[in-house]
Amino acid sequence: MDRIAERAGVNKQLLYRHFGSKDGLFDAAVRAMVGRFDDIRRTLPDSLEARLPYYFERATDDQQWIRLLEWEALQTGAGPAVNEEERRAHMQRAVDAVRADQAAGLLPADLDAGQLFLSFQALSAHPSAFPQMTRFITGMQPTDPAFRAQRAEFLRRLGRHLAAAAGAGPPNP
Repeated sequence: MDRIAERAGVNKQLLYRHFGSKDGLFDAAVRAMVGRFDDIRRTLPDSLEARLPYYFERATDDQQWIRLLEWEALQTGAGPAVNEEERRAHMQRAVDAVRADQAAGLLPADLDAGQLFLSFQALSAHPSAFPQMTRFITGMQPTDPAFRAQRAEFLRRLGRHLAAAAGAGPPNP
């Protein structure tokens, strides 16, 4: 709370008065972030080739969200998360969109939609969630423009391969 108050340029007591506790502040931060992800879901590119890099770019652009999720995971473990029902509903809408893409022949229908969406999230967020692993493997930071370009191209090609596996066309090199 001391560091947050200092960065915000306010008195720590003001934070406590407004949010009640550190958990209250965390809850407010998560609720604000969740609203942004509904906007992302509404502006998804149509093709998987474009969608995977889009997810990656959003995760890399928002390092604070990744850190917030990591902190939440460490704090809550298997317990309930902040605003869990709304967040679960948001994720279910995303899984439903994957199912719709599978029904339309854009994604392989023989893959579990939930596992597929979880994999898209992992492909997108892992470099930012574990920057040391990204650096060990590639020699670059996830925010490095060269890494971002390489990762986006890899994800575009992966999207092409997944679309081809669904019968939506051959992969392009």
